[in-house]
Amino acid sequence: MGIVIAGGQSRRMGAEKTLLQIGDQTILQRTLERLSAQVDQVALNANGNVDRLAAFGLPIIPDRRTDLGTPLAGLHAGLSWAVEHDFDHVVTVPSDCPFLPADLVGRFTRRPTRPTIAASLGQCHFLTGLWPTRCLDLLGEAIDQRHLRSMKSWASAAQVEIETWQAEKFDPFFNVNTPDDLAEAVQIAAEFSA
Repeated sequence: MGIVIAGGQSRRMGAEKTLLQIGDQTILQRTLERLSAQVDQVALNANGNVDRLAAFGLPIIPDRRTDLGTPLAGLHAGLSWAVEHDFDHVVTVPSDCPFLPADLVGRFTRRPTRPTIAASLGQCHFLTGLWPTRCLDLLGEAIDQRHLRSMKSWASAAQVEIETWQAEKFDPFFNVNTPDDLAEAVQIAAEFSA
């Protein structure tokens, strides 16, 4: 199953970034389209006024660990929901990655027993990962006993594998955080029909 983590506050963008347009689709539509082609079920992790996301017709999973205020809370909520719905694995992606690779899940599932995150251009993408649901207890323990708050710290604690993609024409994990990023994403989409 796939979970799109859409719990951010878009502070650098100044608006709900996932609902901004790249061509004829929103950033979130592009992300969902790419992920849903690779998994059987997709859900959204979101908080606050989730009415803005109701039109997508997907399960919406709010953070359960509201004390965290980080994407780690989204991962925890997603894993909890997946366990309750009898899924063995969760693929997480941030909601602001409009160019996710078509082979994301296929490459992740080559090692399905290990937590795995994506990397490109020498950078780890800690929120883009494959997480066996058996990680939920370890994650809860890491949050409660070791006070982990970041995805980077969690990746270290979980001893993740790293799956690296080449950025041939553009970074497949390019994310949109600022107005300049949005302009670049529009250009990438137009230039490479991405």
